[in-house]
Amino acid sequence: MHLLTEGKIPKSVLASINNSKKDDTIWIGMLYLADRKVVDALKFAAERKVNIRIILDPNQNSFGNKKAGLPNIPVAAELMRLHNSHLKIKWYNTGEEQFLTKMMMV
Repeated sequence: MHLLTEGKIPKSVLASINNSKKDDTIWIGMLYLADRKVVDALKFAAERKVNIRIILDPNQNSFGNKKAGLPNIPVAAELMRLHNSHLKIKWYNTGEEQFLTKMMMV
C-alpha cells in the first residue's frame, strides 16, 4: 500500500492502471471519474482482460441540491458501450449525501 500526496497521485494512478496485466483486478470507488487519461487507460486495461470494478456516485444530488449527473453518468455510459465483460460499474445508493470516496486498489 502507498500513501501519496496530491502531486504524485495522477502519475501513480496512471502507472498502476497501465502496468496492470491480464487477470489483475482494479477496484475503484470514486466521487468523480472524469480524467480523460484515466478513462482511456481503463478502456485499454479492460481490453487487456484486466478485471475492473467501479463504484461511482451518480452525481444527481449534493446535500439536497439536484445535479445533472456529471461527469459520472456520461463516463459510465461511455465505458459500458465497450460491452467488455471485464468492466463492471455499480452506482452507490446516495440519499442527500455524496459517495465522497476517492480510492483505487490494484
